[in-house]
Amino acid sequence: MIKPAARRHLCSQSAKPRGQGPLHRSLRDFRPSTTNPEDPMLTNFGWKSLKLFLSKKQREETKVYRLLSDTFGHYRSLVEGRPVDAQGAEIPWYCYPAIEFLDGLELSGLSVFEYGSGNSSAFFASRGAVVTAIEHDREWFEITSQRLAGLDGFAIHHATEAKEYAERPEINDADLVVIDGTHRVPCVDFVTAEIGAGRAKPALIVFDNSDWYPETISRLEHALGWWRVDFCGFTPINTYTQATTVFLNPERNIRRLGPIQPTGGHKKISIEELGQHGKGRPAPQ
Repeated sequence: MIKPAARRHLCSQSAKPRGQGPLHRSLRDFRPSTTNPEDPMLTNFGWKSLKLFLSKKQREETKVYRLLSDTFGHYRSLVEGRPVDAQGAEIPWYCYPAIEFLDGLELSGLSVFEYGSGNSSAFFASRGAVVTAIEHDREWFEITSQRLAGLDGFAIHHATEAKEYAERPEINDADLVVIDGTHRVPCVDFVTAEIGAGRAKPALIVFDNSDWYPETISRLEHALGWWRVDFCGFTPINTYTQATTVFLNPERNIRRLGPIQPTGGHKKISIEELGQHGKGRPAPQ
């Protein structure tokens, strides 16, 4: 059923020549850009025109779609076919809550070791981390090597056999370990053995797609005995949700960059917080 406001809008176009007027323009602007990934899914006019056909609650719901599509950059990542944010910067193919958590940490100067490579390597390196990755896929190894060749502090190795792939000496110097490639059980066993022997002391372990590996993630949890945080939500490119798990070493800490700033959030400070720091004055940052 067409809402009265939309019906009046449609009727107002009847006397105008074909191809003219706001309705024709709005239909044109509804079309997503397939040539320029920098364009949003819909223009501002397109979103406003769409709302003519929706109820009040449905109009509110479009804010959620726009937040994911344009503010997080999901639509751009879908068009480009790679994990990027709204500005086109490379981000990990993790769920968005996990990306925001990691992006809030002071990563500069840290040593990161990744089982698997790609946009996450660029993400960590662009934030000042020294990144070493191991990759099993020869073609992807060549692509990543060439694409990230100009990044300072980035090194990548190729290995296909489980032992050579999993048992990496670089683990012992890593502040952050990412398990996001193949041979995950051998990787988990080697990392936990090195930690148990006191040779490795990472502050964080990131295990992506943990919902796909319930037994392996439990194996890692029981071997470590660390704090476990499961981040769940939408990811770049994909149209479904997934989980990224982070294990926190209770004996180490990585400093945060500053106050929590959620993407698309309201930058407000509660009245209660203001009251604790003086009337009318913001809390210290």
